[in-house]
Amino acid sequence: MRPLTEEETQAVFKKLAEYTGASLKNIIAPLDDSPNPDRNVFRLSGGRVYLVWMFGIMAE
Repeated sequence: MRPLTEEETQAVFKKLAEYTGASLKNIIAPLDDSPNPDRNVFRLSGGRVYLVWMFGIMAE
């Protein structure tokens, strides 16, 4: 799995916005306002894009 390029990220957000509309921010926003909120990142593997939840990531 690898991170998306800038162009790939723009294409993913464009397609997601077409399907979800204003709900897109609910998909990508942190789940809470804690100092170390869980993160989600998009990754590409084998031609598919995955939304990966990174639980308990500590800020450095």
